[in-house]
Amino acid sequence: MDAAFLYPETGNTPLHVLSTLVLESHGRGPREDFRRMRAQIERRLSALPILRRKLIEVPLGLGHPVWTDDSRFDLDAHLRRVALPAPGGPRELADLVARVAEAPLHRDRPLWEMHVVEGLSHQRFALVAKVHHAAVDGIGGAQLLCALLDADPHADHRRAPDPVPEPEPAPSAVALLADATLSLGGSPLRGARQLWRSSGTGARLALSTLMKRESPLPSAPRTRLNGRVSSRRAVALGSVPLADVKRVKNAYAATVNHVVLAACAGALRQYLGGHEEIPRQPLVAAVPMALAERALDGFGNSLSVLLVRLPVHLADPLERLHAAREASLQAMRTHEALGGQLGEWADVVSPALLAGASSAYGRLGLAQHHRPLANVVISNVPGPAMPLCCAGARVTACHPIGPIYDGCALNLTVMSYDGNIGIGAIACPEAVPDLDAIPRAFAVSVAELLQLADGGPQRLAVAAIAG
Repeated sequence: MDAAFLYPETGNTPLHVLSTLVLESHGRGPREDFRRMRAQIERRLSALPILRRKLIEVPLGLGHPVWTDDSRFDLDAHLRRVALPAPGGPRELADLVARVAEAPLHRDRPLWEMHVVEGLSHQRFALVAKVHHAAVDGIGGAQLLCALLDADPHADHRRAPDPVPEPEPAPSAVALLADATLSLGGSPLRGARQLWRSSGTGARLALSTLMKRESPLPSAPRTRLNGRVSSRRAVALGSVPLADVKRVKNAYAATVNHVVLAACAGALRQYLGGHEEIPRQPLVAAVPMALAERALDGFGNSLSVLLVRLPVHLADPLERLHAAREASLQAMRTHEALGGQLGEWADVVSPALLAGASSAYGRLGLAQHHRPLANVVISNVPGPAMPLCCAGARVTACHPIGPIYDGCALNLTVMSYDGNIGIGAIACPEAVPDLDAIPRAFAVSVAELLQLADGGPQRLAVAAIAG
């Protein structure tokens, strides 16, 4: 699953995740802020081996790449100090995050970097962390940030860092080839077993389609959000109070995720309406879902993807919420029927074949010649509920950013933190101009639902229907 985020990556479609933290500076000055941030990261390196590991390729592409300790790890190769132009507001910060998102990570070193950003207004600075998706998913990224931060603002920041363990020697080419050969030897048996399981799944889906006269897999319309993406990125940031979202979900027997999906549907309806492109059918959102089983260190990828019908075509906010709730439940039922088929097939197919097919897909622009599997990625990551600090500086806001790729030019990622939900939107600006409008419309959609939730009798009636 980790390797699946390596093969499709191209110069135009880097597959990393970002998180932008806004922190209080307390007037210490940019040089001291950077020094403290560097010391904080250095103190945590011994407990975070994922930050000290790099990739090593298997000869001839006969197996998936493996992680190995970087014997020449250099912390300063991963840290940047940058300054915003005046006036140092949200627009300048978002533009800088977009430039950071455009650049792929170097694969000859651990796949992460952090930018300490000075020049924010109101005596603030920012930390922009970028980590490859092969190393962390949304949950792992949140855990990594928490491991770098402190709940206690008075933690001892003068303590010397613990010694970093000696790096383990990298496996030789002969050892990598031997492991790959053993794995290939079992591929025919795994492939036959997977074919048998997939045929059963296909039969169940076909039967379900015949009985209900509708495929359980949603069909995505083609929109401006889908097609080939360029190397350019646009980023927009926003936030809404978590308490507002919870009031809506309590009023309508929903969940936070249902409200987020409904608000995203409302935001996209408003955005597409501004371009006179409101679809007549639901869009399809690819919604990452964390799996229960995770690696012992909590990092790597342990996720699946739900394909959720997003009710952008509905004008009424309450109808959108109800439809988003039902679509989410239907996507869960379909996922249970499919199981982990896609991930297991990826483990059977040759890594070289996967890499070649992914490269050809982007190079030939095939995304423009078929219906999209999904129109947009929407990710909802639960974050820490309490305020956190980094080197004594309080984190006041957190905005996550996910990747986009050919065929899906918009990603909306939200993360809860300390009573707020931060939203990070990233897009290819040629396909999705005026991206700032989407986080603003997201906040408007939440406000509409909140106003209706406070409407008394109507609230109780809708809650009864939803339940």
